[in-house]
Amino acid sequence: MDNNERSIDQVEIMSSKKGMPKKVEKSALPGTEVTDPESGLKATIPRGWDGQKIQGILVLQNPAVQGIIIVINQAGWTEEQMRAEMQNDIRDPSMVLSPVGEITERGTDVLSITYEGTVNGAPAVATGFCKYIEGAGVVIVAAIASRGQSSLQLEDAASSLVQSITTTFQPETEADLASFFAGTWVRISLNSTSRMILNPDGTYTDDSESTYSGKFRNETYGVQTGYWGVAGQNRVAGQWIARGTKQRGVLVLIAPDGKQQSFNFTVHVEKGKTYWNEYYIGGNLYSKQG
Repeated sequence: MDNNERSIDQVEIMSSKKGMPKKVEKSALPGTEVTDPESGLKATIPRGWDGQKIQGILVLQNPAVQGIIIVINQAGWTEEQMRAEMQNDIRDPSMVLSPVGEITERGTDVLSITYEGTVNGAPAVATGFCKYIEGAGVVIVAAIASRGQSSLQLEDAASSLVQSITTTFQPETEADLASFFAGTWVRISLNSTSRMILNPDGTYTDDSESTYSGKFRNETYGVQTGYWGVAGQNRVAGQWIARGTKQRGVLVLIAPDGKQQSFNFTVHVEKGKTYWNEYYIGGNLYSKQG
């Protein structure tokens, strides 16, 4: 092997379809049931495996087994999106894996497909497992190894892991979420011009530009000044639906022409405190006013 190459089981960081994570957050103990407080997912890590959570992705390794297992949660996905995404390439700067064969059923509520391609420039294969969990979205578990080094032990560990995954969060009804999220949401930024009004009747308006300045209080940053007046130049009206739980889920905005946009949301948690009037929506922090 070239000095610049690494085998699959030496990979320090694995990617999701969204890019390469960088920051190691915590370790998972092998052979135990673990719960992720952020996603609410609970799973049994196969004995002999341990790993690290790297910006939302759990990377598992076993010193006795060639290859790695990665676990990803996509909160906003539906079952239909899961099937469509399974047939797309997995890509990032170090990895290109393309699906081969057909999607198959692998146990209760679990779908599987195989991939071939390269990781760190070396030929690689993977078996991907996807499981849809109501209120939690889709969990992706992939067993990745160098070509010729994949094994039943690696695949069985990944299959066992995905079969064990459940959620500790109870899904809310759309009516309950509509009542909870109805209100005026302002993007928290000194230069913000974003204001979104979610009405209790399921309609919304969105001011992408505003002309009046004002102040609002944010629990984390104190009094903030922002440009969030009602005179928006690009005012959009349509329907909105929230799905998932109060902790996390997906906000769907439906324009008058029927075009839909989906945005993942998660409640703002910092130093163990949950700020129920603050949410990351589509990656931006919003504060509920009034």
